[in-house]
Amino acid sequence: MTSGAVALVAALLAVGIALLLPATRRVPGGTLPGRAGATGSGGSGRSDEGDRLHRTAPLWAAGGGVGVYLLVGGVPGALAGTVTAVVLTRVIRSAELPSARRRREELVAALPAVVDLVAAGLAAGAAPERALAQVGRAWGGVVEDDLSVLGRRLALGAEPVEVWRDLATDPQWGPVGRALARATESGASLAPALRHLAGDLRRTRRAESEGRARSVSTRAAAPLGLCMLPAFVLIGVIPMIVAGLGAAGMTDLFGG
Repeated sequence: MTSGAVALVAALLAVGIALLLPATRRVPGGTLPGRAGATGSGGSGRSDEGDRLHRTAPLWAAGGGVGVYLLVGGVPGALAGTVTAVVLTRVIRSAELPSARRRREELVAALPAVVDLVAAGLAAGAAPERALAQVGRAWGGVVEDDLSVLGRRLALGAEPVEVWRDLATDPQWGPVGRALARATESGASLAPALRHLAGDLRRTRRAESEGRARSVSTRAAAPLGLCMLPAFVLIGVIPMIVAGLGAAGMTDLFGG
């Protein structure tokens, strides 16, 4: 069997294994249940982007596997190429998409204020679907996309507790869904639960911001120390060494 045939067999084997393995997609943005046909900033464009990336992952992996085989050669190269192709497929499929990262960051920043607004609407006597729709239209962006899906489901007669449980599975909206589900099941008012949740979200976000700030200062200390070390050596250490050598030379001179 020629080297080209071996490379082709190794690539096909790697692609087959990669396609059989389940993809662990680390996409914190996710999508809400029933949102597959949404349009706008959070609609099908993002889904198409993710589908394209995950569909072409085996092709990129096959190219990497063939490259490793051609570099190493022989049976070891075929084994290394197969492993490389499988690993590349898993890495590409598990990568967070830029659109998902933008959605996550936007929701993390907006969620406390959005929850407060929904709570204010509920406290004013609005039905949940109306409060969600009004806040979504006022806020825009991914918030509008997500809240419009929830409002439509409620308006079409879906059980609120089921809607909230589905919402609890979303990485960003999960705390909101769990709080609403608990309040609905216990018969409590939704507005106080959401106000309490908004305070918790603000405290959590503040603690995360402070933690990031502390970590930045810690990481900046090492480069700063490395930058100051040459100056310390030149200004503090070398003059002392020169002075010591000069004193020793003078002692030897006069002593002699």
